[in-house]
Amino acid sequence: MEVSGNTVLGFSSQEICAESGLSAYQLQQLRRKSLLEPTKLDNTRFRYRFQDLVVARTIGGLVKQGAAFARIVDAYLAARRANPDQVVHTSAIKIVRTDRTAGGDILMQSAQGLVDPTTGDRGFDFEKLTDPIRTNSVRTMESLLTEQRVNADSLNPDDWYHYALDCEDDEDIQEATRAYEVCIRIDEKNADAWVNLGRLHFLGGRQLDSRYCYEQALDAQPEHQIANYNLGILFEMFDAHNRAIEHLKRANDIVESLQCLGRIYKKMGDSTRANQCMTAYFEQSFKGNSTERDT
Repeated sequence: MEVSGNTVLGFSSQEICAESGLSAYQLQQLRRKSLLEPTKLDNTRFRYRFQDLVVARTIGGLVKQGAAFARIVDAYLAARRANPDQVVHTSAIKIVRTDRTAGGDILMQSAQGLVDPTTGDRGFDFEKLTDPIRTNSVRTMESLLTEQRVNADSLNPDDWYHYALDCEDDEDIQEATRAYEVCIRIDEKNADAWVNLGRLHFLGGRQLDSRYCYEQALDAQPEHQIANYNLGILFEMFDAHNRAIEHLKRANDIVESLQCLGRIYKKMGDSTRANQCMTAYFEQSFKGNSTERDT
């Protein structure tokens, strides 16, 4: 299978729009204001890095939640102006929207908590004063028994791990995070708990905490596929290409790791390896799809 150079360079404008839900015009505005920093191929074509995809997805998600696009852009620009030396890329800024916070609906997560990036005022989150509401009203008996044991201060790490999974299903991320942390305190070698906790930190914009969790997972289980894959993605975000390659190669059971390797090799100017990885990726993906159709 022929693999074009463009395929492995990054993401196209069409792919970014499809993944984020943003329009072509909105994408153009983000480029003009340097909130996205793609490589320009010609007058009409651009290629975006993984960091750009993260930003576009975040902004698209905020728009879907009802936030005004212009308000989001202003918040990002204000955050960059306030921290010009600390913000290497827009993806390092964590912007959130909440209807239950005094001080503005578009806020930035910082060391001081939630702040309005345009004014610097702190926001007070009233949601912290309420009990979490479960979105799933029907629970399995096993799930309910697990929660009862956890509430009785269970010292069984499996109880806490499965309770954390239930909390994630209920979208109670704060409680899920706490449950994973308790699980790890009881059994610090629980690699799956470390990986899931790392994922929650990553989704919350806490990349350093996420990296620590993935490294702890690999300390417990060096060949953990998801830990290696996620850590590789994290290193790619910050252009630590050699570290990313090291971990993505270990995630050899995850076919998407080949796509990531191809993209990284292309960035490094190694077209031969990039094409090899992308060819293998497409072949394995096609083989997997054929197997699914045959079953």
